[in-house]
Amino acid sequence: LPIGPFFYPCSGNDDKDAVSFFHSKVSGFHFSDPFHPLRRSLERDISPSKRDIVVVEGIGNVVNHPGASRSFNRNSQSFVSYQKEGLLTLLDNLPFISIFYYRGDSPGEGGSDQRWGGPVLFDLVLSRLLNGGIICCDESNAYGTVFQRLKSLKVNEIFSYRNLTLRCVSADIGGKNGPMMVWSVNESAVEAIR
Repeated sequence: LPIGPFFYPCSGNDDKDAVSFFHSKVSGFHFSDPFHPLRRSLERDISPSKRDIVVVEGIGNVVNHPGASRSFNRNSQSFVSYQKEGLLTLLDNLPFISIFYYRGDSPGEGGSDQRWGGPVLFDLVLSRLLNGGIICCDESNAYGTVFQRLKSLKVNEIFSYRNLTLRCVSADIGGKNGPMMVWSVNESAVEAIR
C-alpha cells in the first residue's frame, strides 16, 4: 500500500473505524460531508441548503456550495474535515489518494444519493488512486455494472478494467450497508512498462 492521503466522502461523523484501521498506513485523513462534517473539528460555517443541491446524471446529487475546511492533528496524525461535497473535494483538493473509503451512505433521507459505485465517480476515484492503492466500500449506493462485477469477486480474484488490475483483498473491516469489500488497484503490466 503506497503511503498517501485517505479519502472518505459522505462521511458524516464516521471516523473511528477508519482511523483505527489505517492510522499507520496513510499520510493524512480527509473526510468530506457538506451537511454533517466531523463535529469535533469543524465549527459550522454557512451550511449549504437544499437549494444548493443539483442532480447530475450518472453522479446523483451534487451540493454546489464551496464549503469550509478545517485541519487538525490528533494522536500525531493529520486530519482535514471538509464541509464540502465529496466530488468537489476530490476534484479541488486531492490530486491523488492511496485509500478510498466509502460506507453507510444511502439514496434516501439523510443520505447523499451519490453514485460512487457508478461509472462516472468510480472512474474518477480510479484516476486519483496511487498505484497499489485500495478501494474500501460496502454496498452503499452501489450502481453500475463495474461495481456489480467487483462485488462478485472472491478473495484474490482479479478484474481488469481500464488498463488496471483490481484484485479482491481479504480484510476484516465492518461495513454498514453490507459487508465491506476491499480491492487493491494496480496498473496493468502493459501500462507499467510504457
